Amino acid sequence: MASAITLTGLTGCSSHPDLSDHIPQSPVWQKKAKADAVCLDYRQGTISYVSENKISLLDARTGATNWVSGDLGTTYSCPLYTHSAVYYGIGTNTVAALSPTTGKPLWKKKYDDFQDEAAIRPTVSDTGIHFLINDSIISINTKSHKETWRRTEREDMWVENMTATGNTVIVTTPNGKVRAISAADGTVKWTYTTPTHARIKESPVTADNTLYFGAYDAYAYALSADTGKLKWRTKLQGVTGWSPLIVDHTMFIPDAYYFNGINTEDGHVKWTKDYDNYDKIASDGQHLVYADKKAGRFYGIDPDNGDKTWQLSIKEKMMLWCLSKNMLYITTPTHLSAYKLP
Repeated sequence: MASAITLTGLTGCSSHPDLSDHIPQSPVWQKKAKADAVCLDYRQGTISYVSENKISLLDARTGATNWVSGDLGTTYSCPLYTHSAVYYGIGTNTVAALSPTTGKPLWKKKYDDFQDEAAIRPTVSDTGIHFLINDSIISINTKSHKETWRRTEREDMWVENMTATGNTVIVTTPNGKVRAISAADGTVKWTYTTPTHARIKESPVTADNTLYFGAYDAYAYALSADTGKLKWRTKLQGVTGWSPLIVDHTMFIPDAYYFNGINTEDGHVKWTKDYDNYDKIASDGQHLVYADKKAGRFYGIDPDNGDKTWQLSIKEKMMLWCLSKNMLYITTPTHLSAYKLP
């Protein structure tokens, strides 16, 4: 039986009629799920679901199971999918890889110089795979599976988050630093520090050779990806601890009180909305979807003005969610469901 989900069209939106009839009351597909899920992610026609220390790869259209891995051990972040392998880290200072077609183990490496630290946030650059273990970035050659370099950021407290773009690894720290590191050898390309050393909790997002992020000093930032030079920074109404979303030259980012649409060219605030309990925002290229996790609601957002265009409410506790083209995937403590968007 499908879990209870209510879909409601919003009145008062002149450009959008009541959309409740355009979103089916029943899911396209639904599977049983567990409350311990740590990852739900869409990649190239598949859904990656991590629960009970196992990775499941599902067909995004039908929900059919492509494969389920064996027990991997405690996993704290989403795996990384490439054409050659699925990379993941576990809580015993171990990194490993699975076959992307079968889920069978390919290789595993334990770093004994760490004491049961979690290997997290695998990311891929043009030159390799990179993991965080404690305060260190570990770079691994994808062919030999050997460590190519290691960098410790302990002098800057620790690495808060890590991402990669092209041949550069980008890290952020709790004392307000964004650092660009060569993915080839681990040397520092540049470092930018927020004026008040404000915490940067989530990873920057790269678009058009620019890094965008928000910080606890209540500013949104744009830096040159090549040099780290500040392009602009824009004052918000409150601190922001979320990664932004960049779509069509607009930066979508919440602060502690409001949800903002910012012009990426000059940092001008296009609109601000008083939306509560922000979880995250995502786009499939056609839809902009905003989640109020506390209330258990999803909203379609008009990117031009920030207005809500439709609403989806779930009665169970919302756990994780992601988008593919025209589809919304949601986990609750009991189900993983797929819904078609209007």
